[in-house]
Amino acid sequence: MCSEHSTGDDDFQGRPAYFYDYRVPALRTFIANTLRDWIDRSGYDGIFIDLLGSYSLPDNFEDEWWDGNISYDQAGGMFVEDLRSAIPDKIIFGNQAYRFADDYYPHIDYDMRECTVTRDHGGSTANIHIAGTNSLTEITETRYFSWQHYKTRYFEPLQPDEFAPATAEALYPHVGFVDLNKVQPRYLKIDSQDDEFVARMDRPAAYYGFAMSKLVDRLPSTSDAKVWDAVKDWDGGELRTGVFFIDLGQPVENTFHEKPNTTAPTYVTRYFEKGLVVVTAAASQTLTFQVDMSKVPPQTTGLWDSFHSEMVENWPGTNQVTIRSAYYPATQSRYPSGRVYLYQ
Repeated sequence: MCSEHSTGDDDFQGRPAYFYDYRVPALRTFIANTLRDWIDRSGYDGIFIDLLGSYSLPDNFEDEWWDGNISYDQAGGMFVEDLRSAIPDKIIFGNQAYRFADDYYPHIDYDMRECTVTRDHGGSTANIHIAGTNSLTEITETRYFSWQHYKTRYFEPLQPDEFAPATAEALYPHVGFVDLNKVQPRYLKIDSQDDEFVARMDRPAAYYGFAMSKLVDRLPSTSDAKVWDAVKDWDGGELRTGVFFIDLGQPVENTFHEKPNTTAPTYVTRYFEKGLVVVTAAASQTLTFQVDMSKVPPQTTGLWDSFHSEMVENWPGTNQVTIRSAYYPATQSRYPSGRVYLYQ
């Protein structure tokens, strides 16, 4: 089946989109076996299926598809079931399959959402002088979303006939859930007295995304594909931050805690076996908060601030941590912060 509707973002406008009729058993079997052969030849551990579900279809497509018997997602689930039979020992990784979890989740291992904490378009812009160039360059910074936005998107479905991520996870706990957030470069001044900027990996956004995901104990990830060309000459090739290799262990509590209350929190925390995460709820605040020592292992003698790569001062002692908002000098913008602390 072919639709002439264009799909994707601006880079893909004008290209036709093709949709397979998975109601046909022979077609499902052929595609599943073909993918199995490709995976076997490649040596990969599995397959990623992007945009798994009918929400990505053109508006009129499902009406044309519907025959009164089986929906697009029911047929799609039948295909993924056949694919699982063809590759029983391989990983099947979906994208936003949670929306129709009953159809897809019984047959997949991982699922993800994109850009629910940060994204690489729609952020603040500015015209700046980048070192090594002779003219002003228009740049776009990472766009941040608030804790309230993230929480709403986690607990509430986008459409009445869809699942919320939290509901899908509760019904199918075997599926690992990944938050994939995207970033732009962060532009910093070479010298405080100079107007030249250099591009750097957006570490504040990466930490914010990591901490936000861990509040609901998800697998966090950040895509920096668009950062590469901007930072490779200035960042020594060290694009990725080590935050994604931090092992916090298992949560020591059932859920996150909003302080001082759920209606107007100033920060959100969650404690783990090996550390804790904190997210500030406002862009302008400098937060000082008291760590709940009842959730910290009794043998802890220090607290490591992984963002600043240093020990927290006066610990043990005051048992307080101070977090400043994320500042972006190119646009003179401030955003909420996320931090990760490890017990020593």
